[in-house]
Amino acid sequence: AAYGLRLCVARLPRESETTRLKALYEKVHAEFEQEPAAAAALIKQGRIEAGDRSPTELAAWIVVANVLLNIDETLNKN
Repeated sequence: AAYGLRLCVARLPRESETTRLKALYEKVHAEFEQEPAAAAALIKQGRIEAGDRSPTELAAWIVVANVLLNIDETLNKN
């Protein structure tokens, strides 16, 4: 999460930011564990091959990546 944020905003992430991203990952991962069909649907929508990775883990990272790519600081980099 910290590495992804650093790539998106071109600065070191604050501890509060990484804490929130980790919490988001854990929350959505737990939700996808309860509904694996939702994880599979998200992966299929993105046309991603899960390969030997856990579909619920991959789906959770997709959600985190989506958040990172849609924060103002990413969209308005100067």
